[in-house]
Amino acid sequence: MSLITKEQKVEKTDFKIRMSQNVITEIDAYCNWAGIEDRNHFFSEAAKIVLAKDKEWRNYKAET
Repeated sequence: MSLITKEQKVEKTDFKIRMSQNVITEIDAYCNWAGIEDRNHFFSEAAKIVLAKDKEWRNYKAET
């Protein structure tokens, strides 16, 4: 079962990133396996997971 949920309709902003080809290849394989049709959705959901799980970030955010 994938950690990334199906895409919901929300307003989006363009954001350009650069990364190594081997990471992109694995992301594409994951998206194919999980039935994710839009790579952008992968990045959005992955970022949400990191922001939710990073304890230091949550502590920092709670202090501000």
